Amino acid sequence: MPPKNNRKCSVDGCDAKHSAKGFCKSHYMKNLLSNPERRARKNKEQLQKYYDNHEERKKKKRVTGKLQRAELYKKLGGKCISCGEKFNETLSRSNLELHHKFYDEDDERVRKKFKGNLGSKHIWEIRRMIKNGENPKIKFALLCKQCNVIEAHVRINPTKAFETFCWLYGEGQFDEALKDDPTLKKLTDFLK
Repeated sequence: MPPKNNRKCSVDGCDAKHSAKGFCKSHYMKNLLSNPERRARKNKEQLQKYYDNHEERKKKKRVTGKLQRAELYKKLGGKCISCGEKFNETLSRSNLELHHKFYDEDDERVRKKFKGNLGSKHIWEIRRMIKNGENPKIKFALLCKQCNVIEAHVRINPTKAFETFCWLYGEGQFDEALKDDPTLKKLTDFLK
């Protein structure tokens, strides 16, 4: 057996200096990482670690998300811009939704990158706008769930939506609501 300081790697063709268990550093790491027993043991440890505090992390994430949403909603006015419904923090799911007033080049870039899904990117964009000193109300607004659905249908086919309102008004279904609510007077004037 050669002296320890002159030992070479035991892999054929490798003249690197011996590091551990007959291998040089790179061959030792390759052997260690490709060992299926070690990989299985590590996977089991990581999985156990994940499940040990899974519920705690989920709860923390939920609470953090709720607090962040409440903070952003307050900065955007805290109520539906259409009907005035206020943000209710006690609900498990928010009664308000973020609404894009318009889409710009950044949105198109994100849409291409994430294959059409903008979804949760709104929150990060609003945060970025606030950080840069921009007013997020220019691009975003809050709508309650019902107003958001109505807005989507009206945007898709405004003529059909207008004809539906005219039909409902003609059938007398709006009459009772319009008598008591002065904010809807403008709708009656518009439809006449």
